[in-house]
Amino acid sequence: MTNLGPYDATGVKVQITRSSPYPMTYLGHEVSWDAGTTWVSGDPSYSPLTDTWTIGNLPKGQVYKLVVHQQATAAGTAQFTAKVSGDQYDQNLTNNQDNATLTVREGSPETSKTEADMIPMQETGVPAGALAAAVSVLAAGLVLSRR
Repeated sequence: MTNLGPYDATGVKVQITRSSPYPMTYLGHEVSWDAGTTWVSGDPSYSPLTDTWTIGNLPKGQVYKLVVHQQATAAGTAQFTAKVSGDQYDQNLTNNQDNATLTVREGSPETSKTEADMIPMQETGVPAGALAAAVSVLAAGLVLSRR
């Protein structure tokens, strides 16, 4: 949010609306009053219950930012609209509204491997049983030769 006007603005408010109810869980929000240099978590100027950001005074040229953290609880699409209002007359209303579309896709289901999906082990040469027998014979030969 930037005040592009020639004067400071008062009574500035941003109303956020959704095109349709969309299942989301509110996680928190942050507000920056200095173009994103400093962030205040949970600033009381934003109400998650009404989706209203009450800025109040917005100096000329000043940039304020709001970030709302939400988690979608289902797949779907939602259209968000943010509309700005203030006490002063604004001759350019075209920049007082912005839209955003959020699309959440279904996640991939977890799959379990079946025997048909597995790759069989290949022969590596000497079978384990034969290798164990050879080691036993070799060990027995060493023990017998020491006597």
